[in-house]
Amino acid sequence: MEKKESSKPRIYVSSTIYDFADLRSALKYWLEEFGFEVQISEFNDFELNLNLSSFQACLDSINNCDFFILLIGKRRGAWHNQKEKISITQKEYRTAYEIAKKGEIKIISFIRKSVWDVKEDRKFLRKSLENKEIDRVKSKIIEDPEFIFQFIDEVRRAKEMKKAIEGKVKYPINNWVYLFDNFKDIFDALKIHLNLPGNLREKAIKCNLTDELKRNIKESDIKLKDGKYSGNIITILEVKNSLNIKDTHSQINIEKKLCILLTISFIMFRQNFKNFALKEAIRSGIFLEYNKELGKYEVGTVQKLLLRLNDYVEQIRSICDSKLLLTDTKSYLYNLLKSTENLPDNYSINVETIYLILIFSLANIYWNIYQISTFIYEFLNGKTPRRIELYPVDIFSKSDKEIIEI
Repeated sequence: MEKKESSKPRIYVSSTIYDFADLRSALKYWLEEFGFEVQISEFNDFELNLNLSSFQACLDSINNCDFFILLIGKRRGAWHNQKEKISITQKEYRTAYEIAKKGEIKIISFIRKSVWDVKEDRKFLRKSLENKEIDRVKSKIIEDPEFIFQFIDEVRRAKEMKKAIEGKVKYPINNWVYLFDNFKDIFDALKIHLNLPGNLREKAIKCNLTDELKRNIKESDIKLKDGKYSGNIITILEVKNSLNIKDTHSQINIEKKLCILLTISFIMFRQNFKNFALKEAIRSGIFLEYNKELGKYEVGTVQKLLLRLNDYVEQIRSICDSKLLLTDTKSYLYNLLKSTENLPDNYSINVETIYLILIFSLANIYWNIYQISTFIYEFLNGKTPRRIELYPVDIFSKSDKEIIEI
């Protein structure tokens, strides 16, 4: 039977229902929170082919799964074939094992520890006592000890392992079993096999944030190559650093060639930053840091940078929404250059600083967005972020660039 495509990894949970009713339900809920599609026969969302018997439909669905979780407890469950003494759970396991031998499914088996302890006690007694009928003695804990112990040995591939150790056959696959007392024991094992370092919501938030930061870095128009920055924003910052602007109402002499450079760079500004994933990451609290001494969460370096990044994006958006400011500035610079078009490039032009403040403030914000976005992007990708330098948004601030590093 050809495997059906699915947008999510599929897991089939096999066990006796009454023995594990609560655990099966908890597993389904928990695994679906991680983004898995869980096949459990007693739930209405179980995918069935109505042209087949209910049990055959269950067996067929195993073929469409990526993982098979087996739970063995104290009950044998109903027979699939009473004459041959094959239980329904055992038949499901055997179906999965045949698929596993082709490398198309992974089996993860769990045995309730109390059942395993009884099995080991009986094994010890069998060796110690002359009475070899101990396997036939009924148990108050286990419904059918003889069958369940044989089933456990089948799952462990005990006979094959013995022959493999003797060098007669290859070692069997998918035969590791986990003992469990509680749900945490199952969680710890599945966390490894299913690669679950965090929950799906956290993964989604980090994935979306990484993608958004990547796009914002591109939109910032700043490039870094061989340790040197370039781009329109860098050009504006270089012009800003070459001037001595003291207040908002004065005029400043600037060479025509610098004014041309400034005007072109400003016109080519990109103003397309997004902060939807950024806001979601801030609200989620996944980047808060836990203070053990105080017993509470605090805003650490990463969360603080996310908050500042969101402020910068909102400032850009606010300025860009005020199109009058942008239009007036571009119009002023354009007319200024037009009035001096016949003059040499080294000619000094008197420029009103009020129009330069907006450009330089925007450049500072753009620079800060690039710096923080790069820092967080590298952090999310497991790299050691390089230190960042942030300009004050107020170009008249006497503060130097702020240095931040982890």
